[in-house]
Amino acid sequence: MNDNRKFSDLSSNCGFDAAAVVKDLLSRSAGSVKWHSTKRCLMELIMEAAEERVLTDGHGMAASCRFLSNRVFPVVGWQPPRYPQSIVFRIRNRVKRQPPLAERVREALGRGDGRQG
Repeated sequence: MNDNRKFSDLSSNCGFDAAAVVKDLLSRSAGSVKWHSTKRCLMELIMEAAEERVLTDGHGMAASCRFLSNRVFPVVGWQPPRYPQSIVFRIRNRVKRQPPLAERVREALGRGDGRQG
């Protein structure tokens, strides 16, 4: 079941909490969420969540991008990237301007235009 309803409360007026979105994704089963954007956008969400350093791995340490990507990508039905650091490098060095991450995550989860879907 593609249940993206929990993500409908992401609004550009409030502070965007990438770790909360990733934590919710981690609680879902494999293939249960439909992602309508790029792998780079998903990786950027994971990267921001890892940088907040509030999510932990199984040993109580701050979860790394690799740890999170190995668990979040299957939730959206994708194979995790082999080298997440190279994707992070390309994200940080891109020239093309992007809309805010919160807006792109909302669109990727099917809630970009405010309509029910």
